[in-house]
Amino acid sequence: MYYKGFEEHGWEGGNYMIDPEFWGLIAKRGKGSNADGPLWRVTYGDSATDLSEEEHLRRRAQAFKKLLPGHPDPSQYKVTQTNRFRIHNRCVDAMRVGRVFLAGDAAHVCNPFGGYGCMAAVLDVSGLADCLAGVYEGKAGDEILDAYARVRRQKFVDFIDRRSRKNMNRISKTDADTALETDPFLGLLKAMEGDGERTKEFLLVRPITLPPTVLAFSG
Repeated sequence: MYYKGFEEHGWEGGNYMIDPEFWGLIAKRGKGSNADGPLWRVTYGDSATDLSEEEHLRRRAQAFKKLLPGHPDPSQYKVTQTNRFRIHNRCVDAMRVGRVFLAGDAAHVCNPFGGYGCMAAVLDVSGLADCLAGVYEGKAGDEILDAYARVRRQKFVDFIDRRSRKNMNRISKTDADTALETDPFLGLLKAMEGDGERTKEFLLVRPITLPPTVLAFSG
């Protein structure tokens, strides 16, 4: 969607929206813009279920008025594309069956609120490529392909799926008024706000010193 209000209200990057009725992730899409404003992606969930297409569109206007900065009416923004997605996390029983290998969304699906599906796909394909190259070059036997399927599926089940579900619960089932006190991750992000060096350390997965309050929240 294109909307001038994002720039007018100083929004940048990705923004998690915590709300029991409408929740989501609102993120800037590169440098695209036109007369209606910059191009952004609004991925949101709706607490209402089994909506008709007409009901969905009416609710979308209601959701955008609540979620977007400036609380605009439909005449103030332009939606260029919309897709409905049934949120679910699932994984196949096996990522290899004979000569068929699965990776990414073909093997497992995440909710769209954290980029976990994209991350998992990159790691799947990278691992599979290394395994196939090893077999082709005679450095490994066929068993390494079974190892790919077993290990990557286990990584999804034990780590990616759990974090993806937790991330969705963070924005759909958290009290926005107390989120910084009850959610250790959000408290950590708040503690790093405006500190470029600590943010860099966090993104590079280096140890950082947390304030006592955040340490207490982490249990």
